[in-house]
Amino acid sequence: MGDYFYFGGLIIGFMWTFSSLQSTNLSSLFKKGHVWQIRSIYTILSLLGGHVVGVIFERIFLMLTGVFSL
Repeated sequence: MGDYFYFGGLIIGFMWTFSSLQSTNLSSLFKKGHVWQIRSIYTILSLLGGHVVGVIFERIFLMLTGVFSL
């Protein structure tokens, strides 16, 4: 069951991080015309952010199930 919370957090975190990165001016650090590199760094950073949010969701779920199982 914790895997479902991780995957849900991964999806939510990925979308949240990706939209946040698009609103930044990160693409100005790259040379003009390097669209593939910009998209790949957005994807990698979004997956990293999604992983962090997913782990947080999973840990909260496991913590709450441990508390309520007593």
